[in-house]
Formats: sequence, structure tokens, C-alpha cells
Amino acid sequence: MKPTLFSALLLSLTISQASHADMNIAITAFEQGEMDKATELFEAESSSLQAKIYLARILMRSDLDDAEDWIEDAVEQDADSAEVHYWRGRVMGQQASESFLSALSYAKKSKASFARAVELEPDSIKYQTGLFRFHVNAPGIAGGDINIAKKVVDDVTKLDKKAGIKLHIDLAQKQEDEELVVQLLEQGKTDFNGLPDFYFKAGIINQQNKDYPAAMKEFAKASELSGDDDESLQSQWGALYQIGRTAVFSKSELEQGISALQRYVEQAPQVEALPSKLWAQFRMANLMEMADQKEQAKSIYKQLTKSDDKELVKQVKKHI
Repeated sequence: MKPTLFSALLLSLTISQASHADMNIAITAFEQGEMDKATELFEAESSSLQAKIYLARILMRSDLDDAEDWIEDAVEQDADSAEVHYWRGRVMGQQASESFLSALSYAKKSKASFARAVELEPDSIKYQTGLFRFHVNAPGIAGGDINIAKKVVDDVTKLDKKAGIKLHIDLAQKQEDEELVVQLLEQGKTDFNGLPDFYFKAGIINQQNKDYPAAMKEFAKASELSGDDDESLQSQWGALYQIGRTAVFSKSELEQGISALQRYVEQAPQVEALPSKLWAQFRMANLMEMADQKEQAKSIYKQLTKSDDKELVKQVKKHI
């Protein structure tokens, strides 16, 4: 007996729902840092454009050539996807930074991809930021153009003032205009009073400059504030992680660092944009070692050796 049209449609819907569920499980595994599990699930759905993008993102950590293969496959599948072009720009940019003979060729592809993503979705802060990062970081011979970066800052500011100030700070840093950096940070704190974003950014800049007491002060303030968008939440929770990281760098404020990392591990949302909780545990164990809590540190290190994060395991083994 031949299947009815209704039964065929029902079967198709069931398969689609199952596939969607598998993708959600794969994305959750990715967000939680379970890369082996995520890879297996995405490979099972590799005909999906979204799966191809995620596989490229995963492989950017270990095999850039394979990442390139997946993202090029994604471009062939949908050449009008801004998300695909954005990640192609990221992959090609990383290839350029790690290549010698082909660096200029990869840089050209990266630039074209970011530009195409913006062309497809000009109101996307994410895609505009990708284009900005290329032009700020790439040398002129590779296609970087500080004037285009300035234009992106202007375009982003029109779309979102907070995002625009952040990019303006990055541009001022690149141009080594320390006075303007300070001015813009203060403007951000004033214009967006009550949000953690610019305290967090100030903390990162102070940390880079090895002014650890100032960094700790800014991160502590950021961790006390919150916001209702993703970037503010990332600044709030990221500040807790950075308190611990700064304590490791400075070898001081050990208990403050341990407490911040404990809170981060217990309460921070598990999203890919935030530092891995496994790395937070590693930093916490580092601080426990310094604070003569060696048994607690040893116990954490032992657990972390089971991680599928090869770089993390490599660092852990130095402490065992």
C-alpha cells in the first residue's frame, strides 16, 4: 500500500523535528565546551548550513585547513548568507595570520568576506565589527585601511551609540592616543551609567597595561552592575573571570580572585562568548596553589585532565 500524502508529510515533519532537536543538542554541547560531542552531532547534520558554520568554528581551534573546507562548502550552499561570509572572513583572517606564503591571498579573501557580510546586512553591528577589526589589524599591504575603520565607527555609532564608542576606543588604542582612550571611557561610563560595559573595558585596558590594582577596581565595579543585552551580561560575568585572571597575573588579592571565580563557575551563563568554566576552574586552582590550598588545587587539576580541551590539559599537566 502506497503511503498517503498526509503520512508522507507527517514523516517529513517528524524527521525535520528530530533534526532540529539534534541541532539544538549540538549547539548546547558547543556552548558548554563539549567539542567532541558537538563535532559528532554537527557532522551527523552536515548537510545543514548551520552545521557547516559550527564545524568551521570548532576546527578553527585545531585545523584551519579543515575549517576552511567547511566554510567554503557553506559559501557554495548559500552565497547570500551574511553569517557564512562573516565566518569565512574570520577563518581566512586566521589563516592569514598563521600563514607566510599565502598570507596576502588569505587576507584578501577575509576582507572581501567581511565586506560582503556588511553589504548583505548593513545594520548588523556584528558584521560591521568584523569589517572594522580587519581594517584596524591588517597592515596596509594586506588591505587594512584605517580610513575605512573610521567610517565603520561612524556607521556603527549611528546604529548603536554604545557599540560605536567601544569601537572608537579600540581605534584610539590602535592609534596610541591614550588621552582619547581615557576620554572615551569616561564618556561611556557617563552616557551609559549603571551598565558594566565601560568599566569592564577599562579593566581590560588596565590589565593589558599591567596596572593590576586599577584593573581589579574596574572589574569589581563591572561585576556589581548588570544590563539587559548580551554585551552587558558578558561584561558583567566576564568581569568576575577577569578578577580571577588578574589575581593570577599580579599574584595578589588571592582570596578575592578565588571568590570571584567560584561565583563565576556556579552562576555565570554557559555561552560561547564567555570564557570557559573549565578555564575558570584552572585559574581558581592556580590561585589556590598560591594561597597554599594545594590539596584543593590538586583535586581541581585532576578533574580537568579529563577535558577534551587539549590546550587546557596541556597547561594543567604543568601543575601536576
